[in-house]
Amino acid sequence: TVSHLVSSYGTACSAVVALAQSEDGLSDSLCAERNVIAAEAVWAARSEMACHLDDFVFRRSGLGTLGHPGLGALERAASLMGAELGWDPSRRALELEHVMQQFPDYRGLEGVTP
Repeated sequence: TVSHLVSSYGTACSAVVALAQSEDGLSDSLCAERNVIAAEAVWAARSEMACHLDDFVFRRSGLGTLGHPGLGALERAASLMGAELGWDPSRRALELEHVMQQFPDYRGLEGVTP
């Protein structure tokens, strides 16, 4: 995770780490298969002008670039960003649906799972 944060944030890495340590749960991984932590979603909304969930998932982090990270990871990221950006439940659901539509649908293809 530290290596990921250094390569992703460079000199801002210490600020992301400080954010992760500032609140319970922000140092938790969003997805077991990725090094992306919860603080990164908050950082994207606060410091990188990320206004939409897809911006965080596909451009500000590696959460969605290697395939679907799982609904739980996306819901957690939406919740974190929504809290920062004042999204109501309806907006959070729209953001989540928009991201879900951007993943290819592999259902029905033999030997391939999402």
